[in-house]
Amino acid sequence: GWSFVGTTMFATYCAFAIAFSIGALINGGNVPEATVQGLVGIAMTGSIVYVLIYLQLVRGIAPTSASLFMIPMAISGATTIYVGQLLGSGKPAQARFAGTVGICCCAGVMLLAAGSMVLFNEQIAALYTRDAQVQTLAATLLLVAAVFQGFDGVQVGASGALRGFKDTALPMVFCVLSYWAVGFVLAYIAAVRWQLGPTFVWYGLTAGLIT
Repeated sequence: GWSFVGTTMFATYCAFAIAFSIGALINGGNVPEATVQGLVGIAMTGSIVYVLIYLQLVRGIAPTSASLFMIPMAISGATTIYVGQLLGSGKPAQARFAGTVGICCCAGVMLLAAGSMVLFNEQIAALYTRDAQVQTLAATLLLVAAVFQGFDGVQVGASGALRGFKDTALPMVFCVLSYWAVGFVLAYIAAVRWQLGPTFVWYGLTAGLIT
């Protein structure tokens, strides 16, 4: 039958998936539609792979199949299951502790990712192209992406923990507001209205993600 928890979880995932799809339809004059698609993607997932997808779509650079964000996503899923099991066993205090550990683990992984982006942004960019202009762009975008890695780790970990507690309605509301009312709107304005380029678009998306 119908499940409120399942429906709100589905809506949360759709909040960023639909934004990514709609981004592909945006044509901002001098800003290619692929630019917005890639930029929305990085804001929604916080992973290096979307930097590379952006470069592939706009500059013809091959993306990597690895995504650092998959690690905290996996931890988040495990946190959901373990927290739910502890609650079902009548151990709410342990469930809260497990949720906190899960959040810290997700944040820790993403902070390590942020550190690698800051320290090795130029080297990462050089792995995918010999074009100096593209390397400079990719290195800059990785620095911007590094800003929200920790925030992204906290939110994905917290979402997993809250799902274990069957608390999914409020996270869904926050997800929609941050991704659409803040992040996507600022990205659209920067890309289509003001045509400021990808770096400024990412500033807007970063603001949405950390909201």
